[in-house]
Amino acid sequence: MGKIEGIGIWNYGSLKSVKLGKIFSDRSGDALGNLVTIIGPSGTGKSTIADVFGFIADCLDKDVEAACDLNHRGGFERIVSQNVNEPIKLELYYREKSNARPITYQLTISD
Repeated sequence: MGKIEGIGIWNYGSLKSVKLGKIFSDRSGDALGNLVTIIGPSGTGKSTIADVFGFIADCLDKDVEAACDLNHRGGFERIVSQNVNEPIKLELYYREKSNARPITYQLTISD
């Protein structure tokens, strides 16, 4: 069974720079465990992290432009972090099996 070892999110909604676990561009962290819980006060980005996973799935299933418009996201201009002139960057670090080489999905989107 596959396992996500880490995710990096830059300039997506309220998430300007978030790294959870180990990612290819910064392997200094530990891989995410088998059970990950994200807790915090309202408005800190928990739902946005969940939407990032849906966004990546939509990008792979449809295309990037359609994913920006789906699920009430409202297009690139609405999902990119406010007052930021840099692209959205997403990085997913994944292993298909525990003894397999890791796979990195990287996505950079700009207007």
